[in-house]
Amino acid sequence: MCRQRPKGLSAPILVILFCMSSVAAVAQAQSLSLDLELRSKVETSPGSGRFHVELKSAQWDPAQTAIVLCDMWDAHHSVTAVRRLTEFAPRVNDVIRELRNRGAAIIHAPSDCMDAYREHPARLHAVAAPVAGDALSDIAAWCHRIPGEERARYPIDQSDGGEDEDAWENAQWAEQLKAQGRNPGTPWKVQTPLIEIDDSDYIAAEGDIVWNVLRDRNIRHVILAGVHTNMCVLGRPFGLRQMVRAGMDTALLRDCTDVMYNPARWPYASHFTGLDLVIDHVEANVCPTLTSNQIVGGKPFRFSLDRRPRLLMVIAEDKYESERTLPDFARHFLSNDFNVTYAFGSDTERHDIPGLQQVNDADVLLVSVRRRALRPADKQALMHFVAAGKPVIGIRTASHAFAPGESESIPADRVSWPEFDSTVLGGNYSGHHDHGNKVPDGPASFTWIENRDGVLHPLLRGLPDGKWMTTSWLYKTSPLAPGALVLLRGEVEGRQPTEPVAWSFTRRDSGRSFYTSLGHPDDFADTGFQQLLVNAVYWAADLNAPDSLPEHPDLRRQQEMQWSPIELQDVPQNEQLREAPVTWLRTLVRAPATLPNRDIALVLPSVMKRVAVFFNGLAVERDSNGEGRFNLAKELWQPGQLNLITLQCQKPSSDAQQPECVILASLAPVFELEEKRVPLVGPWQCAATGVDFPPNFGAFPIPPQFGAPTDLIQDWPFE
Repeated sequence: MCRQRPKGLSAPILVILFCMSSVAAVAQAQSLSLDLELRSKVETSPGSGRFHVELKSAQWDPAQTAIVLCDMWDAHHSVTAVRRLTEFAPRVNDVIRELRNRGAAIIHAPSDCMDAYREHPARLHAVAAPVAGDALSDIAAWCHRIPGEERARYPIDQSDGGEDEDAWENAQWAEQLKAQGRNPGTPWKVQTPLIEIDDSDYIAAEGDIVWNVLRDRNIRHVILAGVHTNMCVLGRPFGLRQMVRAGMDTALLRDCTDVMYNPARWPYASHFTGLDLVIDHVEANVCPTLTSNQIVGGKPFRFSLDRRPRLLMVIAEDKYESERTLPDFARHFLSNDFNVTYAFGSDTERHDIPGLQQVNDADVLLVSVRRRALRPADKQALMHFVAAGKPVIGIRTASHAFAPGESESIPADRVSWPEFDSTVLGGNYSGHHDHGNKVPDGPASFTWIENRDGVLHPLLRGLPDGKWMTTSWLYKTSPLAPGALVLLRGEVEGRQPTEPVAWSFTRRDSGRSFYTSLGHPDDFADTGFQQLLVNAVYWAADLNAPDSLPEHPDLRRQQEMQWSPIELQDVPQNEQLREAPVTWLRTLVRAPATLPNRDIALVLPSVMKRVAVFFNGLAVERDSNGEGRFNLAKELWQPGQLNLITLQCQKPSSDAQQPECVILASLAPVFELEEKRVPLVGPWQCAATGVDFPPNFGAFPIPPQFGAPTDLIQDWPFE
């Protein structure tokens, strides 16, 4: 339908008015702030190892915001990495289109590809930026770690390069790349064509040029997206670490990234759990994150193969250490098939559970809470979750999770929910029997499967027959609510009555619940309880539980001779290292960009006659001037990079002699530069092997700048 021209206005005047309104509309769109929700992880208390989810609102001026796209290449040596990049690249393109329209700076940073863009207007735009006078001295170098990461345990083993396809497909893909005239090891040539490059954008992968652009545009806020977070997104000269070091307000676009992680490596989790773990590391130690839907609307991006149900564990009790046992249980048993998040109770405010609003995004809820009142908004979120018919699991004190004691005063802005036990879990908690095994010479508590005429409920699959003793003293839970099905029953030795110990419950809202009064720390070491809780989590999510329980990932890591972190002083207590025919130790030393014009010696205890030393993968001969000296020639060092020291320690032929690894633990290796001697007592990794050790074990599988965990790096020991 055409509009009529208003009377009295000529065509030229209309054109002028239209242009003025268009310019005003564009200016208004560009002036709209970015209303963001930044997510971080904050330790519940110093040294606890537990983290609250912290959400903060932020308003960023688009004109002072840049997004850097890291290594969104057109090819990669891992075919599965290509598939995942191809899947989320269109969302990245949507994000940069919106940010571009709002006036933000768009920086395309496909490393190693600058020659392909020599004449591109966006490349010329970048190199034309005036040189900034305040750049970090090492702005053009990789950054392997920042102070926030120094005490953190790195969450995954990426030292094999992280390819997660099978060997056959990897070989097929390499042939495809060769047929295209590409080097299978570094096949990238340009940025993926799925992302548009506007002439007004910037193309730069050099840290100094990116910094020039940021300063020229008066940028204060930087968003990083692309691949791969655990390698390039964190470490590149324009990456997260350098941006944080330079004082930029930095955030990772967490749903537009990926990791290089192979589930066959520790912690033996799904690829997407590996991605979650690296994002957790970033949020706790580097910078906050955000999601693309905050910019383009809709929902956050999720990979199509990531079908893991989202399990929220709410943990706030001070009796049974579930803040320790439940996260370890999840690492051990759930990391393949579930996306597990946590909401821990505050260490300083009893009636506060930060991060409980995560329940809005959860598919399954597990509660281990004892007598906490709730914020009204948190209670409402929990009730909404339940009313939606979603599954709930409760262990031990969940029967009185939100029912503070009668004599306890609660803050005026908190509310209780005593009906949670009866209406959500189907229980009827009224105290407990004697403390059983916890009291010297007291009666023991036992539990067993409730007889169902030979029909075994899926929740009971794999549980032991007969009675088994439990450290969890017996709760008084009967009579249960209608709709509850008793699965386990228990007793205090020689006493009556028996009590329900575990049951399933169909709620009035049609949702399914499971509850068990077990949950003492000792229970978590019992295979019967482990199987029960595994069954419960999978049953709640309507999944088939695995046929057998896996080994703990840390134990499996040692048994498979994969590198494990260790402190030198802990070597003598490690039986596997003491008894192994060959023990390996390795560490990475970060060298300065300018090395001293002198060779450096590695000095070991002279009694270590059978030790072999490798430096950056090359065998080093003993110095003829000293039995325990190994000369690390200057030519072997990689300036400004991570340098690998690997020691191969033999077990002595006589039992009267100490293993070389034990000697090394008491007399640490020493770096010697002229008169200066510095012991290398920082982080190490160890591995125990047979006599026929793996080939090239003294070398790092890939360049350390890509595969090094932050908890294997020692700083340059000389000033």
